[in-house]
Amino acid sequence: MDIHLHSGRKPQVLLLGNGMLQLAQGMDWNTLIAPLNTRQVPEPVLAQLPMSMKPETMFGTRFEHISKHMADVLLQAKPCLSPQLDRLLSLDFDCILTTNYTYEIEQTLAGERWVKSGRRSSFSYCGEGHAKQHNLQCCYIVSGRSGRQIPVWHVHGDACRSTSLVLSYHSYVRASSLLFAYSQSRKNIFWESQQEARPIVPQAWFDWFLCGDVYSVGFGWNPCEVDLWWAAERKSREKAVVGSHVAYFTDDIRQDAQKEMLRAMNTEVCVMPLDGDKYGAVYEAVTEDIRKRIQRADAAARQAVPEDPVAHS
Repeated sequence: MDIHLHSGRKPQVLLLGNGMLQLAQGMDWNTLIAPLNTRQVPEPVLAQLPMSMKPETMFGTRFEHISKHMADVLLQAKPCLSPQLDRLLSLDFDCILTTNYTYEIEQTLAGERWVKSGRRSSFSYCGEGHAKQHNLQCCYIVSGRSGRQIPVWHVHGDACRSTSLVLSYHSYVRASSLLFAYSQSRKNIFWESQQEARPIVPQAWFDWFLCGDVYSVGFGWNPCEVDLWWAAERKSREKAVVGSHVAYFTDDIRQDAQKEMLRAMNTEVCVMPLDGDKYGAVYEAVTEDIRKRIQRADAAARQAVPEDPVAHS
């Protein structure tokens, strides 16, 4: 599954947040971490904290215990499968990134028994050495609707690998540090590969995010998501001609700051009107918009393919 930056078609990449899972009555972040509050910190105090700083404030700095507790809770929860997610994943994505710790994507694509029967055989480590706890270079390879193999990257870890979970301030900083170091190690590979018409072998979720046409859905771009904010800014500064980034939001004015920050990073912010609490209709409209964009990308790539002169000789 190489990336061909020199070709007309950029990889089509989905970045899926928790919004669509909440649509299927999934637990929100505050509900998930509530049992961690062994220090009995008052709710008004917690409300003043960034999301990434709440776990330590509630439980202390034993982040290993925080991750173990959260993994246990997540694995006991019922999967949040929905028709909206099924329709979104029917689109022709080349790669899927998610900040979710659970396996609704894999179960939607491969069946609900995937967690028990397919997880271990689907796991793939794309790096070198023995760093399989690093989410940056770990993914699951799942068959998509078209039969193609699709890498699914859990950017912030997944529940069956409790030590991989990015939950706390400590783990967010660590994830950002690893991301920066990996980006530095890639040097000018993207621009050089494009100039020399060489394929790029992706070794991390960052390669797909940087090179592809990225569609972020159900992801509110909370300022605490420092690793993804860094990736978005890095994408906007890349010397090679890379894909676009489209971020979908509702017209909720409480997210206007995130929208403006993303626009400063050359992101197309696509605002969908929300009628009351009809989030299902918003996700249907988002899916249809992405479908049309992928179709246009495919059509443009076909038109960009040069004719074979031998065929006309």
